[in-house]
Amino acid sequence: MAEPLGPRFARLWTASTTSALGSGLATIAAPLFAAAHTKNPLIVSATTGVAWLPWLLFTPPGEIVFRSASQAMIPAVVPHARLERANGWLVGGTTLTQNMIAGPLGGFLFVLAACVPFYVNAGTYAASAVLVGLLAGTYRAVRPAAGGDDQARPVRRVRRELAEGFRWLAGQRVLRTMTVLIGLLNLTLTAAVAVLVLLVKERLHLGPVG
Repeated sequence: MAEPLGPRFARLWTASTTSALGSGLATIAAPLFAAAHTKNPLIVSATTGVAWLPWLLFTPPGEIVFRSASQAMIPAVVPHARLERANGWLVGGTTLTQNMIAGPLGGFLFVLAACVPFYVNAGTYAASAVLVGLLAGTYRAVRPAAGGDDQARPVRRVRRELAEGFRWLAGQRVLRTMTVLIGLLNLTLTAAVAVLVLLVKERLHLGPVG
């Protein structure tokens, strides 16, 4: 029998999956809300685009830090021998809640009231923050001593490091090609998903849960 991962990892896993559930609910509810008020594909797709706008604007200093921090916390809460199982549970829980459970649940909550999925989303983020706050310990990496300019201007340092990363990527032929292709794939996939709610409602005649 596999050894348990412990209560600290349980809190981290619950925080991650709860947050993922809220994100999935908002992703489902936003196009449903737009489609309930208009049949214009441009407006519906624009709603999807606006929903992703914060991710686009705040990804470098926000999303990357969050994803990296959540993964970096795992070695601090589970023994080294259980890292693979812990990562599997973390990724599996996020995938299950955000991509499988949130869909039908978001539609059901939207039927109850259009505002409910968004309120639940806000509640899941609050619950996730509380659970992470209960993880006692030190998770901050030890930084080497830096110059005064770097300490006084952290935003400039982040921008400089981002520019350095993009320059490195531009010099890698295989990775550069993969980045462009995956970017185009995400663009076309998002474009199809953005108006999928209209196809389901207008052509297949299904309700929000469908």
